[in-house]
Amino acid sequence: MLRIYTALFNRLNQDIPYVVWKACHEIKTALNGLGDIDILIDSDYQKQFQKIMRAQGFVHAEFSALKFPFVCHFYGCDEETGKICHLHVYYKIVTGESHLKSYHLPLENEIIANRFLNSMGVYETAYRDQALIYSMRHYMKRASLIGYLFWAYEKKDYLDEYNYISNGLNSTKRGEPLLGENDLRSEFDFQSLDMGMGISGYRKAKNKIVSISGFRRFNALEAFLKGLYFFGARLSYKAFRVRKRLDNGLVLAISGVDGSGKSSMVQELHGWLGKNFDVDMLHLGKPSPTLLTISLRPLLFMYRVIKGKNRENLDDSEDYSSGSKLKKKNGFIWGLRYLALAYERHKLARIAQKRTDKGKIVFCDRYPTISFGKMDSPRIGSGGSWIVEKMRHFELKFYEQLPKADGLLFLDVSMEEAIKRNRKRIKKDKETDDGIAFRHKDNQGLSFGAEQVFIVDANRDYDSVLKSLKSISWKFLLVKNQ
Repeated sequence: MLRIYTALFNRLNQDIPYVVWKACHEIKTALNGLGDIDILIDSDYQKQFQKIMRAQGFVHAEFSALKFPFVCHFYGCDEETGKICHLHVYYKIVTGESHLKSYHLPLENEIIANRFLNSMGVYETAYRDQALIYSMRHYMKRASLIGYLFWAYEKKDYLDEYNYISNGLNSTKRGEPLLGENDLRSEFDFQSLDMGMGISGYRKAKNKIVSISGFRRFNALEAFLKGLYFFGARLSYKAFRVRKRLDNGLVLAISGVDGSGKSSMVQELHGWLGKNFDVDMLHLGKPSPTLLTISLRPLLFMYRVIKGKNRENLDDSEDYSSGSKLKKKNGFIWGLRYLALAYERHKLARIAQKRTDKGKIVFCDRYPTISFGKMDSPRIGSGGSWIVEKMRHFELKFYEQLPKADGLLFLDVSMEEAIKRNRKRIKKDKETDDGIAFRHKDNQGLSFGAEQVFIVDANRDYDSVLKSLKSISWKFLLVKNQ
């Protein structure tokens, strides 16, 4: 069991009436960070439970257009392994078709009362109650054509759960009926479930659920319309890889000198959190042109060709062999290029901020600084013509008005290590050793536009650095979502 789950369930066992109410056959796997846990919480303890979840390092997230009443999702990060843990939380037993959940089973009090503490130290639904709930859900799903398709697609998992419950029933004595209603248990007899795929299974399910029609949350028309909507939402989410969104999104930037590994780490963090959350990745070091600035690209390209400068950025072609660099440039072309870059960065940072307002996590590869003449900073020098002075004025304005990132993680690497890594890079027009050395010296003590900056030792091995970045990133999520 992951340490975060050990701490959480030790706390819940003391303070919160709860039970893992379905998919109990997967509890062990889920407690090791491979899957989610379906947990029912006594609704009278909802606020207390949410407070505990925040205290234990969990955050709340939901799909923006696929929500069910009394159902929510909490995620935590295990510090030791970096695994993301998922609790699928219910305050009422809302269940049924996977795409609709059109039933509310009023069994919460009885299920919690009949629970037992399993060998892993987690309260689990009694096997007899698991059998009843499984049987009812079985027919609910198969009574809908869409639900039937989902059931068929996930049949192996349903069979695994069926076998788990069967083994549990065989190993325990029969208890009292859950609701004191023998007819409900006999109507949904676990031992006589039809697991076939024929049309008769659909018809039988349609007949069975008549006896629990009073548990339905919608009438026939509402169920049809909502079913189409939720089914379409699920398909679109699958197609476009949409994930859940936080209550409060955030902008996290990764920066560092050449050779620090920032681009690789941005990719790693994006993949890590992108499995569960809606995550975007933006490059503020080299932003894409906007509709306003794209027309300048041909002009700048021609300028580089005429001047014999074949590197992507104007300043990348400077000669570092002398050990010095002219920091202030005040020519017209120089000013035009860096005014456009300032505008592109400003616009992209605004876009990042708007996305976080919708609950997204935005990872930025580099982030502008306000340290003039250095990495990702204002570059237009004073002393130029009046039009260049105007460009300089507006460039500074764009950087000054740039929205701050919520957090910035600066990968600190020694000059020797940066040069060593750069030599191994496969890159067109790769920087020289002198260039790397100069940039390393020149880009110390940067002042970033971020609410909080963490300096991370990037001289360590790859996995150690990544582990540190994951830990810090999750702490930012917690702070933003308290």
